[in-house]
Amino acid sequence: RSLQYAQDFYGAKGEPRDGEGSHSLFQQLGFEEGRREVQRILQFASAAPAAPDLLPYLCRTFLFSLTQSASDEEESVPSVSQRCVNELLQSFGLGEVLLRCSLSPEDALTTFQRSFSKAQRLRCSRVFENRRQEPPLPSSLPVKLEICSGNGDWVVAQAKAEQGLANWIALELRHDRVHNIFSRMVFEEVENLCLLRGDAAEIVPRHLQVGSLSHVFINFPEPPHFSGDESAESKHELLTGSFFQQLHSRLTSGGKLTILSDNWRYIQRLARRISKLCDDQCAMLFMSAESAELPPGEMVQNIQVICGKPGKRVG
Repeated sequence: RSLQYAQDFYGAKGEPRDGEGSHSLFQQLGFEEGRREVQRILQFASAAPAAPDLLPYLCRTFLFSLTQSASDEEESVPSVSQRCVNELLQSFGLGEVLLRCSLSPEDALTTFQRSFSKAQRLRCSRVFENRRQEPPLPSSLPVKLEICSGNGDWVVAQAKAEQGLANWIALELRHDRVHNIFSRMVFEEVENLCLLRGDAAEIVPRHLQVGSLSHVFINFPEPPHFSGDESAESKHELLTGSFFQQLHSRLTSGGKLTILSDNWRYIQRLARRISKLCDDQCAMLFMSAESAELPPGEMVQNIQVICGKPGKRVG
């Protein structure tokens, strides 16, 4: 019935009528996105031979608190795991899925507790373990992360293309977008993707293990409002110097960071910011990749900014 309502709304007569100028354009883009989403669900429903097993996908979906405070750092692993299970019960239908599998919320809680270390950090080898084997076989594949994944088109396509080669994590703040990524993951049968909901500035230092990521991607980051001082950092900006330092500590030795943007001024500003980051021995934390395969670019304080279409060399 809900799908029928959506079809009626996004049908020929369902068009946004309010707003002018940029507001009207924003409405239209949202409307077209909703229409495509309904079509995608209809295509899956008509083509799927049987209902998918949602439990493995739900067990790789971690909905962290959107209002974390300093006191949250003192939480125990059971408490963090219980929050994730509660969120899935409330907004992702975990209870119905468990009922169909003859399982209880306590069974789900046990699975989530196994995915966290004592320091509340995700153990990727357990998150992506092969549960078809008994006992489950931990995964040793490299882990790649996209920050601010949006609706998930890119990260789902990347994970699907690298099944058996790498595991992927999609990190997104907005709950509705996490829903969109989840549905894409299920529809495309992507088993090497994990979803994290929450603020990247909180999740990276609190819930990702040091040295656990082989590659981090940040695609089309939204620039903050500039005050006119190019060296200033907005209090609402995610990509600060301290955040890049946290990211560096989560990368493996030789790990990579790729930032893709269509805003030349902002990408230059980020390059300058990254170039100033050093370790205790005054060595730069990040160095530009050197390869004849890379197109020419511009050096911004020892960080290469490449112009052109990114290829496989940069992920």
